[in-house]
Amino acid sequence: ISLSTFLRLVSEFKREHCRVNYDRPFTCYKCGKRYTWTDSLTRHLREGCGVLPKHICTICGRKFRRKDYLLRHENHIHK
Repeated sequence: ISLSTFLRLVSEFKREHCRVNYDRPFTCYKCGKRYTWTDSLTRHLREGCGVLPKHICTICGRKFRRKDYLLRHENHIHK
């Protein structure tokens, strides 16, 4: 499967299966951060609203809440 096909399928899936409300974005009850997609708010709450980033890039010092975000950053930015 090509990347463009994959991205199109993901977009179609989100459009069909994720509730979205462009007029009244979903808001975190803890911090007030707003999201268009319910799955984005769910991820925000699951990963710990207000939790400080603990994964730090040893090259540039950028901080990430998730280790996989740090690894992706290192692979794309510093390689």
